[in-house]
Amino acid sequence: MASLKLATARRGACVDWSADWVSDLVEQRLRTVEKLLSGIRRGKVVEPGVVHRLRVATRRARTSLEVAEAAGAPESAAERKALHRLRRIRREASEARVIEVLERALTQRLEELLTGSERTAIAFMLGVLSQEEKAANAKVVRVAERYGAGKFRRMRRSLVRGLRGAGAAVGPDQASTALAAQLASDVQAEANENLADPDRLHAFRLAIKRLRYCLEAMKGESSTRFENLMLQVMGLQEDLGRLNDLNEAAHRVAALRDRAASSRASRPGAMPEEIPEGLDVLASKLDAEHRERLEEFLREWAESGAERLKRAIGEALGEAPGGAADWAETSEAPLVMVRSLQEAPAGERVSV
Repeated sequence: MASLKLATARRGACVDWSADWVSDLVEQRLRTVEKLLSGIRRGKVVEPGVVHRLRVATRRARTSLEVAEAAGAPESAAERKALHRLRRIRREASEARVIEVLERALTQRLEELLTGSERTAIAFMLGVLSQEEKAANAKVVRVAERYGAGKFRRMRRSLVRGLRGAGAAVGPDQASTALAAQLASDVQAEANENLADPDRLHAFRLAIKRLRYCLEAMKGESSTRFENLMLQVMGLQEDLGRLNDLNEAAHRVAALRDRAASSRASRPGAMPEEIPEGLDVLASKLDAEHRERLEEFLREWAESGAERLKRAIGEALGEAPGGAADWAETSEAPLVMVRSLQEAPAGERVSV
């Protein structure tokens, strides 16, 4: 991001903002992570919803460091240490978050089913997930203990002290806008990939997330100018999040189905036959639902979604990053993806 830093540092000699705005933003975001870790460490338990808040807090903290870099803040050992720890915390919390989402979805399905092998299979899988959740939450507690109150606080204070000493070369509007322009270009690049492939769709979702967290950091005039873009990004993040959760659920159920079938084949009396059968039914339903919703998303993206995002970026940044030609390509590509998705066998990942 060095070029972004130099570009923003050259702008505007008139200063109408506090030189401490960068350190204040970073400190606020890191304090949120610190408080969540302290709560986990004290209770030795991960309450529902805490893992999600922790992961969001680490992403917002990372974005604050990117905004600081865009404002001309020098790189430092404290910044590198903070980024490393934020990545570690988010990674350790990812499995617990996936399990939490899947448990909620399966519990809802269980309430809708009265009888049948699918109900038996869901009850079985919820039992398996309960054990996996304990192990996943234990990892979150360990990482909270590893970065104890004193260690994380010392890191935060060292980093903030360095940022206050360096000050900021530009104001929050300029830095956030420059970073948003770069992240919008990243969104465009991912949008031009094959979004029918779950891996590429996941990368697109992460790019959208990073842009959203950057927009959240904006204050003053920029926040008003970016309102429409924020709405578009939030809507996309919600749609993509649902697709990701559904895809993850389909793959996890299919994996457990294969394990259950293998276990029953080697030891016929190990479990009732209806468990692997029910898991197979559930996996097929989830896969079909994911494909249907993915097709709906790609169609809507091709018909109007890409154009709405392009217009919102143009309003906020003056012009769509990369130019209109690239965005035109984005609008057409999903039509090919939809056809490929329709022709592919169930459960198979599409490659266009």
